[in-house]
Amino acid sequence: MKRFLVGLVTSILAAGTVSAADVKIGAFKGQWEGNAVSESTTSVSFPLTSRDINVEIRPQSDGSFVLTWRTLQRQTGAPGTPDEVLKETTRTFVPSGEKNVWHGAD
Repeated sequence: MKRFLVGLVTSILAAGTVSAADVKIGAFKGQWEGNAVSESTTSVSFPLTSRDINVEIRPQSDGSFVLTWRTLQRQTGAPGTPDEVLKETTRTFVPSGEKNVWHGAD
């Protein structure tokens, strides 16, 4: 999860000319959606599977933010009609006392 956040922040900052010191968490609020391919050596029926990914960042009024990550997996069932399983993780991050640094509250 940490690598994802670092990659997300780096990608967004690289696209503009704003310094990290000027960026508030509100700049990252919203939803991002995408698709990934997962490879497995443990399943003969599903060696490659498609996953839909959704990430949401919601700033809170107290300076914290909530990050929710959802993954729709398709790795069981029949190969032509796989079962869809939605996995969701939600974490809250609170200010650390340092500017623009948060710690997991969970």
